[in-house]
This record gives sequence, structure tokens and C-alpha cells, in this order.
Amino acid sequence: MEKQRNTTDTKPRKRFLIFAALIIIISHPFFAQNFSSRELSNLVLIHSDDNLKNQKLFSNTDIIFEVIIPFFNPSQIEIETPITTLTEVYKTVKCVEDYSTTNAGSRIEVAVNFPKKGTFHPRPLKVKIGGIAEEIPFEKVQIDFNPDEQPPVVMINFTDGTTVSSEDSFSDKPLLSVAAGTKLRFTSSLQYIVQLQGYNWELPENSLFRQIKEHEFTQTKYIDKAEGPKVIPVCDFEWTVLKEGLIQFPDVNFQVTGYNGCKVNVKLPNFYVEVTAKENSVQNTNDSYYSSAFETDNSDYSDLISEPVPIFLEDCEKLCELRSKERKSLSYKTKKQRIALEKKLGLPSDQGEFPLIFLIFAITLFTVSTIFLFLNIRRKQIIKTIIHSLIMSGCIAFILFAVTKIKTTYAISKGCTILSIPEEQSESKSEIPAGNRVLVKEQSGRWVYILLGDTGGWCSKENILIIR
Repeated sequence: MEKQRNTTDTKPRKRFLIFAALIIIISHPFFAQNFSSRELSNLVLIHSDDNLKNQKLFSNTDIIFEVIIPFFNPSQIEIETPITTLTEVYKTVKCVEDYSTTNAGSRIEVAVNFPKKGTFHPRPLKVKIGGIAEEIPFEKVQIDFNPDEQPPVVMINFTDGTTVSSEDSFSDKPLLSVAAGTKLRFTSSLQYIVQLQGYNWELPENSLFRQIKEHEFTQTKYIDKAEGPKVIPVCDFEWTVLKEGLIQFPDVNFQVTGYNGCKVNVKLPNFYVEVTAKENSVQNTNDSYYSSAFETDNSDYSDLISEPVPIFLEDCEKLCELRSKERKSLSYKTKKQRIALEKKLGLPSDQGEFPLIFLIFAITLFTVSTIFLFLNIRRKQIIKTIIHSLIMSGCIAFILFAVTKIKTTYAISKGCTILSIPEEQSESKSEIPAGNRVLVKEQSGRWVYILLGDTGGWCSKENILIIR
């Protein structure tokens, strides 16, 4: 009887243990959340940097890959540290909680740096999810060469399609073969630059050399880096060689600011043109060659032929001082000094400052006209009343215009990188070279939003000098 009672007591215990085991098994994430092993094997680390979405990925920049694992919290995930190779450098690997979906879980983020250009498919990331070992593959990415590391390039395109650039290596073989007296026309272009300071050339012997066209870029002299590394035509030249033989190409130099903000002087490698005797030549051939040397050319290129000059902080402070004086006086001497300095530094000099004295003069004229208006009204002098009323109206319009001009804040850039938002770690938009006059549109704490042409962004107040 006692034995039968013990057997009966054991059965409920067994049932309870079996029930508890089933609860533990079912409560495991794979069962409780319907997240199967097959779904786990479909996970992929995807490049998902919002700032670079639908844009090119560049070498030597951190590319973020991420994957969301629902139902599992970070404590249930173990990540094996990936091994850095010559083609991919792993900067950071982290696992954080994620609430971006209805099924709360974890997000794995991996920052990878690719030193070279090419197509890359990193090795899968080894992890343990809920104690189960898995390998999460990366998506394949196309990496382009980082333009910030690319030095400026100058290119020459001849009318027959022949092209040569500063990236080409030197060759003692002639690039072209032409008859003496032939007019060689070519277009010079630039790439990987943000600003053109100027350009010049050395006149070759026994030849005629002249500029025949300036392209639109020579007027703005500035391009936004965000537009990409496109080829920018600068100017067209005509070169007429008068002597037979192996003749070196003219030395044309460009003073530019590269993507990295540095000013450099770029020019073509030395190459040669083979000049042969002119067909059906006569005895006075040389006279005909030189006849075009006396053609007049009224174009003034004196402001373009300048040596590159580095711009230091002292130059920026001097420019700011001269522009501040120009605002407060009508002295042409100050304006002349400012223009001379800007031309010397290769900066645009066509934008002057609005003199404050114009506003003072308009207010004075308005006050005098008001007094005379009331006197003429009392004397009932209608014609003089109308005249002074018109003068007052003109003064009011000019005062409003002058106040708008004077309240507009301008500054001199010390040379800085402008950012998309006022934060140190935000995305870099472009470079503003030193010495440029920029428009200050907005201020936020120690940050200011500045504009140079159509390019704008945030920079620290320390990087500009306000024109008072």
C-alpha cells in the first residue's frame, strides 16, 4: 500500500518537470519569437551610411555596415573580432540595442576602411547569436579613389583629339608632327581643384603664342568640391611654330587650390612637337611667318599673369583692415591698396565695400529736405514742395537700401573647411581658401554659416575675420 502511494506521488512530479522543460524550450528566442535558423542565415551586413547613400564610396574613409537582429538583446550576441588585411581595415565593431522596428532587438555596426580603389567583398563576420555560431556576410561594395588625395591635374586637348595631362610621364618622342607655320590650337582644362588663382606662360622662342578665349570658369574662379572631379575648361591658346626641328611645348603654369585646401602650381610635363618644313615653301617664307606677329590684340591679361603667392594670416588681417577702412571712408587710396593686395594674392578684387558715409549723407539730405518741405508748405510754394517731396522719397529709398547693405555681414576667410551642420564631427562639404570675402548668413554660438558664391556651410568663428 505504501509503495503504491509513493508511485502515485512521483507521477505529478514527472509531469511538472516535463512541463517546465517544455516552457524553457519554448521560451527560447527561436521558438518564442518565430525567428528561425533559416532567417538568421539570411542576415547581411549592408552599407547604410545616410550621408553617403546613393553616392560614391571613397578610399581611406570609414564605411559603416550594419545589420539588425530582431528579438535578441546585445547580451545574447557575441562577436569575434575581424582580422584586418591589406585591402580592408576594421576600425570599430559594436552591438547596440535597436528599436527601429516593432520587434526590438540588436544592431551590429562595423566600420571598415578600404585603403585602395576597387570592388571589395569583406569576409563574413563570425558571431554567436543565442549560443548558435553564425557567419554574417557583408554586401559587395565599389570603392573609388578619394579625390581629397588626388593632386590637381592640368590637361591639354588639341583640335585633332590629341590629349596630354600633368599625370602623363615624360617622353622624348614627339607628341605631334606639324609643318612650320601651322597654327596649333588647344584647350587647357583643370581637374580636382576648388579655386583658380591665376595662370601664366613663358613665351617660347621662334614661335607665336597667344590666348584666344577665356571660358566661364575664369570669371568665377571657384567650384564646389561636391560637384565631383569634373574636367573644367579654362582657356584656349594658339601656338604657331616658326622654326623646323624638335620644339618643346610652351610652359603654361596654373596656380590653383586643390581638394585638400593647399595652393599648388601645376603644369604639363615637358613634351615635344616635331616641326617639319612647310610644303611648297618660297624664299620669303620666314617673312610670312612673322607677318602675323604684328597683329594687335587689345585683350588685357595683366591680371592673369601672376606668380602664386601663399596667403598667410597677416595677409587676411591686412585685407580685413583695408575693407573695414573702405567701409568707413570715401578714400580711393584705401580701395586702391585693397585691390592691389588682392591681385597680388590672386584673389577676386571686383567686390568692394559699401561706404557708411553714403548713409550719413542720405540721412543729412533727408533732414534738410524735410525742413525745406515744411517751410515751402507754410509759404505755399507748390513747385518747391513737390521737388523736396521727390528728394525725400529718393532719400528714403536710398536709406533703406544703404541700411540693408550695411547690416549685411561680410568676413575674410582664414582658410577653413565648411561643414554641413554646426558640429565638429559632421560631414565636410568643401574648402574655403584663405583671403576670400565670404557672406555671413547666420550665427549659432561659436558657429557661423558662410557663403562663397553658391557654396555655403558652417565653420567656427575663429576661422573668419569680420569686416567691421
